[in-house]
Amino acid sequence: MIGMFRANKPSGFSLALFLLLCLKPIAVCTQTGPPTSDPTPNPTFQQLSAQATSAREAGRPDDAIRFYQSALKLQPDWAEGLWYLGTLNYDADHYSEAIPVLQKLISLLPRMGPALAFLGLSEFETKDYKNSLLHLQQAHRQGYDDDTELAKVATYHLAVLFNWSGEFDKTVELLTPIIKESRPPDEIKVALGMALLQIPLLPSDIDPEKDALIHAAGDAAVLLDAGNSAAALDALRQMLLEYPKTPYLHYACATALAAAGKNEEALQALTDETKISPRSALPYLRIAALNLQHHHAKQALPSARQAVLLAPRSAATHELLAQTLKSLGQIPEATKETALAKKLKSSTADVDSAQRQLYARTRAGEKTASPNAAAGASGQQTDDTANSADTFEALAQKAQASQAAGQTDLTISYFQRALALHPEWGDGWRNLGTLYYTSARYADAVAALKNSVAIDAQQGNTWALLGLSEFQTKDYKNSLIHLQRGHDLGFAGNAAAVQFAKYHLAVLFNRNGDFDRATELLTPEVGSGPPDEQTTFALGLALLRIPSLPDEVDPSRNSLIRLAGETAALLSGSKYDEAFVKFQQLLQMAPNTPYLHYVYGSALASISQFDKAEEQLVEETKITPGSALPFLRRSTIALQLKHPDDAARLAQRAVQLDPESAEAHYLLGRSWLDLGKTADSLKELETARGLAPNSPEVRFNLARAYAKAGQPDAAQQERDTFERLNAMVQNQRSRTGSQAYGAAKSQSGIRAAESPSQPQSASHP
Repeated sequence: MIGMFRANKPSGFSLALFLLLCLKPIAVCTQTGPPTSDPTPNPTFQQLSAQATSAREAGRPDDAIRFYQSALKLQPDWAEGLWYLGTLNYDADHYSEAIPVLQKLISLLPRMGPALAFLGLSEFETKDYKNSLLHLQQAHRQGYDDDTELAKVATYHLAVLFNWSGEFDKTVELLTPIIKESRPPDEIKVALGMALLQIPLLPSDIDPEKDALIHAAGDAAVLLDAGNSAAALDALRQMLLEYPKTPYLHYACATALAAAGKNEEALQALTDETKISPRSALPYLRIAALNLQHHHAKQALPSARQAVLLAPRSAATHELLAQTLKSLGQIPEATKETALAKKLKSSTADVDSAQRQLYARTRAGEKTASPNAAAGASGQQTDDTANSADTFEALAQKAQASQAAGQTDLTISYFQRALALHPEWGDGWRNLGTLYYTSARYADAVAALKNSVAIDAQQGNTWALLGLSEFQTKDYKNSLIHLQRGHDLGFAGNAAAVQFAKYHLAVLFNRNGDFDRATELLTPEVGSGPPDEQTTFALGLALLRIPSLPDEVDPSRNSLIRLAGETAALLSGSKYDEAFVKFQQLLQMAPNTPYLHYVYGSALASISQFDKAEEQLVEETKITPGSALPFLRRSTIALQLKHPDDAARLAQRAVQLDPESAEAHYLLGRSWLDLGKTADSLKELETARGLAPNSPEVRFNLARAYAKAGQPDAAQQERDTFERLNAMVQNQRSRTGSQAYGAAKSQSGIRAAESPSQPQSASHP
């Protein structure tokens, strides 16, 4: 797994609430000193258990593990020792060692949900997916003893295992409460996208070429499962335009249409699905169910029978056929089908092997021209001494030598031959992909680099190079996903290479309408001097919120965008006087340019020129009446000026224009809080928390609202979360430096109307 569900691995927790055990939370395990030895020749159980506890609490996991092992030899049924030994091994990535210890603990305490969860997670890491699924299901039923981090990780892994086993409805059932509680992270969206597309794989097994499709499906699935069928239908229809022959997209559209009450259209979508997925029982099953729901049993019967023919081992198909037959008065056959359905209830779901094959990563050799043909095409001399009996080691050495000699095509041929002998050579695929990229053979680079990430998915540079190759082939959606993945894992290499990757990620953020993230990536590149022309142009696109790549822009706008980029660079260095001169030039050139007045007004507000800022922001509302941005900024200013009535009015308008804006709900909640409308404030702030769970500002003000509402426990929980999130933000600022333009916001994207961690004057759009 990548992302939050790997990085934020659960650790041990308090068992005070579980049975009669009363233990302390497991600390983060890091070796802080040299291992200690036991001076006692024959230590007692009491001595060993005390030494184990001392080592664990001192952050010496290796010593703690050794002492727990010794103590358990003397007292094998010591539940506390088994718990700590199992979770310490898990925390140290010793999954195979953790499994038998946790199995022993569960034999003593079979209903211990947290132990079942750690056992299932350990089995997942050792690829024992069947047992992992079994134990994670048991853990889910027993509960996690209020450990929210463990619950989050275990629930996610259970969901992806439901997908793997073909039980997609269970994935949706498991994850839908998370969607309704808050905006889900990308990992949850991917799991839901895979369920929507009926993909019986783990996320780590997906072909990177399918990432954009699955991410789009995940966005649609979130809308659908949250009950927003109209927006889900729009998203799915757009997907059908881009991926018209994708199995189960019409089926998902039918689900959204049925939820919206458009049954005839839903039936047509299902009919379309039967043509794309003729071997699937699902569309026939849904056709029969819809007809039966509207009391059209005769129309339902043929589809119900076809579903049974296609999926004879499915309890659902026999059950629906039984219902249909019963509605038609055919009781004996209905009774027979009901009995079959009951018999099949416990059977495992059939996995669609065609779907697995369609989406799975492959690690086989790529189809390329012969090595000699590749070398001869460029006129380079081939290796006359090439021997078909060369070993892998010999070919790898020849590849290294020819690469050092600058013989690119010959090097490629050696890598191809070496990889044919040893296709699991991840470094070889990465080197071959790099050679293809530098030779402008971008499609070949994509194929090679996909093999590399299939072998090792934790190399940020490989993902970045894959994204750059896809950029060149104009596969911009996958390029964005993979460059972002590379950025999250960490770009390495020389400064120029890192800057090159960040630039392409930034322009793709612009293309995707994510202008703030583009600005945050680009502004550190400005430094003390003027930015290069490419960076300037990309900053200009971000400032003017133009969702295009640089080469997609009408050339007649180039001078305006360059000037906007120069302005953005000045703002990034807090050079307001010079920036304001540029703004005047921009307004003279194109006074009706969308978002120009918004950025100017925001810049004025950042230095407390509120009257002038208000003039610019009001002007922006005339040019972009459908945008919430100027109303958000005006509401922020009103709060700063202690005008909560005006702030509430403006925030309400922003909510109307953008109901999914966390900042709009936050500002409205802040305004109601200042006006003493505590219940209304709580409603809005809780909505903002769901949309932006990582915002320190939201948590800070929710704590205030809960305190005013007489809910001290909830208030304390929000204060604790605020402290944790605020520390993360401060650490990030200390690493990246404060930026006056674009980066002085929390990770949630909410500007602090009254930031609890810094003066408001430091905040800027």
